[in-house]
Amino acid sequence: MALSAALELPQQKLYSKDSLLSAGVAIMLAKMTSKNQLTLPKSVTAAVGSSEYFEVEARNGQIVLTPVRIQRGDAVRAKLAELGLQHQDIEDAVSWARRAQVAKSPRKK
Repeated sequence: MALSAALELPQQKLYSKDSLLSAGVAIMLAKMTSKNQLTLPKSVTAAVGSSEYFEVEARNGQIVLTPVRIQRGDAVRAKLAELGLQHQDIEDAVSWARRAQVAKSPRKK
């Protein structure tokens, strides 16, 4: 096999909107906006489950989207790192909040 054949990418598929509609072809298209945004058909997203984030990769001339679930704990840790907060800062904040809560609570007689 020639090296060029192994590296060859598939050509883009060419469709005419009118030909797709008149032929009754059940193909779903997503249009890319000038800001590189796509709206995915609801039936496609429903088939893979609800996901806010997708892993994106280019594979053999195609864009492949894989739903991913972001752990909220990871997002919190990333924000803490972004703010430069350390473990001791968190402990100090929790202690401060607990002292404020104890000061506000009514005393039992």
